[in-house]
Amino acid sequence: MDRESGRKGKRERGDFSRMFEDAAKRKFDVLLFWSLDRFSREGIRKTVAYLQQLSNLGCRFKSYTEPLLGTENELVAQIVVGVLAYLAQQEAVRLVRAPLVAEFTKGEE
Repeated sequence: MDRESGRKGKRERGDFSRMFEDAAKRKFDVLLFWSLDRFSREGIRKTVAYLQQLSNLGCRFKSYTEPLLGTENELVAQIVVGVLAYLAQQEAVRLVRAPLVAEFTKGEE
């Protein structure tokens, strides 16, 4: 189970990398994740690439909290993945910027 932030890359998330290794070894055939932003916050391209890599390895995927996001309906899943990956990336940017903005504006009070 990967407990690292979805913002970190594949290299910094040992369990995340191991998941791909295990998928390649066919240790499982379905990946269930809580939500796409828990899976990855690295943006549309990387997130879609990760999901495509799983698919190429013969592994299906399913989001627990986002019922439309799964391999059952490929067209809907691709659209939803794109939108949710973008939103997750924007949330990550917001989380990084908020403390910086607060610190910057604190001096103006």
